[in-house]
Amino acid sequence: MLPLLLFNVISSLVVDKATDLATEHVESMIDDLLPKEAQKELDKAIKEDPAHQFTNAKEALMAAVEG
Repeated sequence: MLPLLLFNVISSLVVDKATDLATEHVESMIDDLLPKEAQKELDKAIKEDPAHQFTNAKEALMAAVEG
């Protein structure tokens, strides 16, 4: 539950800044903001969610930025 909540917070921040944020910066944001263990946990939660086709948080956030 916590990883998905964390993803929702990050996603909303990215979408809010999407007009000023280049998609190539999304990956570095995740790497800079989240510890590796949290990234792994978040990626696992994203991959296990049957509501979409994404396999990790970076893919899902890139899609959110792209609209």
